[in-house]
Amino acid sequence: MKFVVLLYVLYISPIGIKGEAHTNESEATLIAEEQCGKYIHKAVRPLLNYIDQLKVEIEDNNNKIDHKDKKISNIEGEINICARKLKTCQDRPIPNSCTHFGDNPGIHEIKPNNITINVPCDSGTAGPGWVVIQQRINGQEDFYRNWTTYRTGFGNFGGDFFLGLENIHHLTNAQPHELYIHMEDFDGNIQYVRYAEFAIAGEDDQYRLITLGRAEGNATHYALTYHKNHKFSTYDRDNDDKSSGNCASRTQCAGGWWYNDCAHSNLNGIYYDQKVYRYNAIFWESNASLKMVKILLRPKNDVE
Repeated sequence: MKFVVLLYVLYISPIGIKGEAHTNESEATLIAEEQCGKYIHKAVRPLLNYIDQLKVEIEDNNNKIDHKDKKISNIEGEINICARKLKTCQDRPIPNSCTHFGDNPGIHEIKPNNITINVPCDSGTAGPGWVVIQQRINGQEDFYRNWTTYRTGFGNFGGDFFLGLENIHHLTNAQPHELYIHMEDFDGNIQYVRYAEFAIAGEDDQYRLITLGRAEGNATHYALTYHKNHKFSTYDRDNDDKSSGNCASRTQCAGGWWYNDCAHSNLNGIYYDQKVYRYNAIFWESNASLKMVKILLRPKNDVE
C-alpha cells in the first residue's frame, strides 16, 4: 500500500501539475493575443482611417482631373475652330482697294502693290469705293511736319490725318486712280473738284505729282494743275521752284505740298477755326481759309 501511494506521488502527481501548468499557459497566450489584438487595432485603426480618407481624396482628385480634361478638350476644340477660321481668313485674298467694300465704309485692310495697309474707306462723299488720303476737320493735328512724318503718315482717322506719301504712291502705282477733293468754307459753301487721273512718283523722285487728268466740279481745277510735275516739299526738304526761301516754311505756306513757285492751293496749311485770309491757311485758289477738307482716291478700272 505504501508502495502504491509512493508511486502516485512520484508519477501521477507530476502529471497533474504539468496539466495545470499547461492550462495556465494557454490562458496566458489567449490573454496576450487578445491584448495584442487590442493594441494592433488601436495602433492601426488611425492608419486605416487615413488610408480611407486618401482613397476619398484620390477619387475626388480623379473626378477633378476628368473635369479639367474635358475642359481642356473643349478648349482644344475651340482653338481648332479658331485656327480653321484664321486659315480661311489668311487664304482669303486681301482686296487692293476700297471698291471691294461697296457701301461699307470704315477702316479696312487693303493690299495695293503687294503692300498691306489700313485705310479709311468712304462711300458717302462721292459714292462708294474711295480711300480717304487726307482730312482736315478740327485742327487737332499740326500739319507743319517734317519729311519723314509726311512720308509715313500721321494723325487719327477719326479726325485730322494724312495717309502718308509712301502709301499714296503705292496706291497710285498699283493701278490708275482718280482724285476727288471735297471742301467747305466758313460760309457754308461746298466745293469739289474731280480729276480723272492722279499719281505721284516714289521717294527717289521726291513724290513728284506726275499725273493729273481732266477735271470737273464747281471748284477751279487750276489750283492743283499749277502744281503738276512738281516735287513734294516740307520745311526740312526744299524741293520747290522758288528762287529763295522754302515755300513749306512757317513764314510761307507752313505745311508740306507739291509747291511750284509757291502755291495756288495748299490743303496742308494751318487750320484756323474761323475765316481768315492768310497765305499759310488751308486754301484753294483764294486765300480764304477752309473749314473742312477731304481728299479721296479711287481706282479707275474698278468703277468704269
